[in-house]
Parts: sequence; C-alpha cells; structure tokens
Amino acid sequence: MERRESIRVRPGGVVSLRMNGRSYEAPLLNLGQGGALIDTSAIDERFFQGEELEVTVSFVGLAPVSCDAEVRWSVPDSRVAGLRFIGLSDAERATLLGWVSGFVTAGGRIAA
Repeated sequence: MERRESIRVRPGGVVSLRMNGRSYEAPLLNLGQGGALIDTSAIDERFFQGEELEVTVSFVGLAPVSCDAEVRWSVPDSRVAGLRFIGLSDAERATLLGWVSGFVTAGGRIAA
C-alpha cells in the first residue's frame, strides 16, 4: 500500500461530493494536504478504487477548496473511502497545508 505524503488531521466537518451526476455530503474523518478520509455510510452509492469525483472542503470562515479526487481505496462493509486530491493548484495545496498546520498548531488531533 502506498504511504501518505503528508500529515493527516481530524478536524471534523463535512465535505461536499459530486459523482455520477449526483451531489452528496459526507463526514470528514481526516484531512491532509494530499487527500482525505470520508465516511460514506449515508451515501447510497458505492465507491470504487480509481473512480473520480468532485470534492469541496470548507470550514466556517475559510474559503472552500474544490478539486477533483480519486478514490484510492474503499471498504464497503465499514463504509469509508480514502481520497487522493488531483489537479490541485499551488494556491489550493497551500491552503490545505495552512489548514492542516493551523489545526496541528492549535492542538488538534493527528490521524493515525
């Protein structure tokens, strides 16, 4: 299995997803500069490795980051999926890094 490229944090919140012409919201379990782990239990579609979708991550008071993402892995029985962000601009990547760094600095939980 491929190793993560960055630290992941558990900020809570919800991500907006768009796949197969439908929109969803999913709880954000962890977030890093290069991807996220989401809870898919409330979504009636399955996530398949290699599938692409649109993702918007936002937090109150901060500008959202929208990008494409690839499903890196999913576990249907536990209803979680690991996403890798693709096509991030340098500014979007810097925004995500700022969020993660700020969360760690503020004493937030680092994901295992």
